[in-house]
Amino acid sequence: MAESIHIVSCGETFSAHFALALQQKGYGVSCSGCPKALSKELLQGGVRLGTLEQICKAGETVDWVVCAADATDADIKYAESEHLRTMSIYDLLTTHIEGKATVAEYNTHNPSRILSIIHYMLQSQNKKCDYVAGTPVTGFPTEIFLSENTRICLLNGDWLSQCNKRVYKSNILILSSLHWRENKLYPTFESYLDACHKVVESIDRNGTLIYNQTVSAFQEWAESVRDDITAIPFKAHACRRDGDKCFLTRSKSETELPFACDEDLLLDLNAARIACRQLGITENAFYNKIASASFLGK
Repeated sequence: MAESIHIVSCGETFSAHFALALQQKGYGVSCSGCPKALSKELLQGGVRLGTLEQICKAGETVDWVVCAADATDADIKYAESEHLRTMSIYDLLTTHIEGKATVAEYNTHNPSRILSIIHYMLQSQNKKCDYVAGTPVTGFPTEIFLSENTRICLLNGDWLSQCNKRVYKSNILILSSLHWRENKLYPTFESYLDACHKVVESIDRNGTLIYNQTVSAFQEWAESVRDDITAIPFKAHACRRDGDKCFLTRSKSETELPFACDEDLLLDLNAARIACRQLGITENAFYNKIASASFLGK
């Protein structure tokens, strides 16, 4: 990639945080249309703020203009008039995480919560990772972090379904629940289900599918994955409740949690546990650390 990039945020916090992540990685970055609440943070991080026209007329070089796929902002029209090269934010992200072991969660009631648990566990083992949360979540210091020297990347699966120009493959895919609301991308449940299935079909060679076995569609897909894919079913983690206290139970021991647990959280905890095992974190290490994961109660 070139060294100078202009991000057209169009009011999205994710795009603005992406601009900051690129600046921290060593690129020269400018940004337009960022949320006002993030302006101070971006300026302090070295990101130049202004419209694309203002940046160019100030004598700054812009090698690429990066924007959301459906952006129709005035900055895009200016880029076209000046014959500047443009690309989708999803394609740019792909270039920065290719070659890394990727863990993606998809179809969750609580976006990125499973990833935040995995991130917490990796940190406890002094294992660094990139992450693309795609939404603010407890447990992450920001929505996105990129680096050159990490071997693992945690991805919000919604990003996978929007990466149009490149077919991106996950190494570990987690399917927790089917959670559809009518929107521009998925106007019908069938279109949403089809997008989800395509993500399953795009799992990388010798990859792993971790799926909620109580969802019939997931079970059906797991039974028909390629021979090189390992499909691992899960359900809500077994627990014992004592008043307001919740204890994760195992065959010979149990772990008291510092937060309340509903069925959704018990599902996410079990999915994260299995993913962590695939990443080399032992069961004992997982349970010892989850006992101090108080951020899950916020």
